[in-house]
Amino acid sequence: MPDRTLLNRYLPTILFAVVAAGVVGAFYGYIMSQIVGRDFQMKVLLWGASRGIFVAVTVLSLELLVHRGLVQRRMRAMAFVPAFILRAIITSTHLIAALALSHWVYSPDWANFWTWAQRGLPRDFFFAAGTAFVVQLILQSKRLVGGRTLRHFLMGRYNRPVQEDRIFVLADLVGFTAMADKLGDQRSLELVSGFFLDLDPTTHKYGAMIHNYVGDEVVMSWRDRGIVKNGRAVRCVRDMIAKTAEVQAKYLETFGVAPTLRIGMAAGPVAVGECGWEKRQVIYIGDTINTAKRLQDACKPYGVSVMTDADTVARMDMPDDLTATEMGRTTLRGRETETLMMALGKDTGPYSLPALGN
Repeated sequence: MPDRTLLNRYLPTILFAVVAAGVVGAFYGYIMSQIVGRDFQMKVLLWGASRGIFVAVTVLSLELLVHRGLVQRRMRAMAFVPAFILRAIITSTHLIAALALSHWVYSPDWANFWTWAQRGLPRDFFFAAGTAFVVQLILQSKRLVGGRTLRHFLMGRYNRPVQEDRIFVLADLVGFTAMADKLGDQRSLELVSGFFLDLDPTTHKYGAMIHNYVGDEVVMSWRDRGIVKNGRAVRCVRDMIAKTAEVQAKYLETFGVAPTLRIGMAAGPVAVGECGWEKRQVIYIGDTINTAKRLQDACKPYGVSVMTDADTVARMDMPDDLTATEMGRTTLRGRETETLMMALGKDTGPYSLPALGN
């Protein structure tokens, strides 16, 4: 069965799909009752809605099981059109299986299962394929701009600038300039795209909102939702470092270099709003992002992999297997006040952070 984290991640989508399936199912049940000449009754709508919800839950369970691991990674690596076609085929198959199962379970009195399989299957197949086309078109469009970003555009959340407290994480590859000189531009891009694709399940697991990929750097954030939920950010950073160590041998064999990460993390207020017309984007402006960048820059002279500050650490629940070591107070470039920098690692001591990739 899908794990709890995955269900929590997709919960808004699941609830929307279930409600929509109930409405569509009720309508479909009404249309089918008219086709076979039955008088309209309220139980027809209830039966259709019930069957629609049954189909939706079955399909969603199959989708969550299939779109994971190696299959999910390969789909995400595919171009838009092939990925769209493949996902539509998979979803159509799931819909047909769910419709067949629901028909067998509900056994409508105007047609038994085998009659439906012989006569009703083509009709329901085209209905399922059409539904799959619309669903996958929406999902693939979401993939281009990001699910929450698309939702924010549609709902007009950031149509006017608002202020939010967010936790920003900036992660880039150490020594990428030297890597690019050695590999060349095309091979370097292959390394970067493959590496961030390897990290994608981790950022997805912890609900990170990916804002941008800037060369060899990824910028992500979380809404500040209290100490317990904020712990997702630091757990994501921990698992990103662990995943990096896991895949280093693969990249060393393929490219002759082993990627490592340098990460800056900061929490605080930012202004959020939409910008542009030809290519609409949600942008974030504030000192919090600058602080995350300066903390990332500070990793190099201090010889650590992950740097944050005391205010950020105080905002989140730290996992038991991580420690935050004070690195001293300094005035970061562009700031007037001092910042108490904290290095994250699994061993105490300012320079003893081997578990985080030093």
